[in-house]
Amino acid sequence: MKKAKSSPQSRQGGIFPPPGGGTGGSELESRSLIQAHHRLPYNSKLAERAKELRKNMTKPEQRMWFEILGSKKFEELNFLRQRPIDNYIVDFYCAELKLVIEIDGDSHAEKEKYDEIRTDVLENYGLKIIRYENREIMNNLAGVYEDLYEQVFQRKKELS
Repeated sequence: MKKAKSSPQSRQGGIFPPPGGGTGGSELESRSLIQAHHRLPYNSKLAERAKELRKNMTKPEQRMWFEILGSKKFEELNFLRQRPIDNYIVDFYCAELKLVIEIDGDSHAEKEKYDEIRTDVLENYGLKIIRYENREIMNNLAGVYEDLYEQVFQRKKELS
């Protein structure tokens, strides 16, 4: 997992300013099982649980959603909360970038093997997985924002 960097940036109205800019792109690597225009597998049996998780977000999930991702605040990208993909529910998902953001709680260290398998399955669909820990979001949101901005910028280059 890539650690968030400290940043002296402050937020303005819940939205952080971009830490830099740039353009460019490269060929999309063809390692995914599903091409960009196909739907990801959706397990309808998880829909009710996902709805429940959206209603009962953890404090770090709330902070990430309300201060960074929600209402297209971040780079005008549309993120979904608690999205079922295959047999898993991911914390945040952006279809445009085939990007998953996972927030790992304190007990997550005990689920390393499960996370490995889950990550492999999701990556086989061509998804990029970004992970942050609860403490990073609660103690260094500006650093999380900056790291996410850099990773989104790189992902856009990969997909262009």
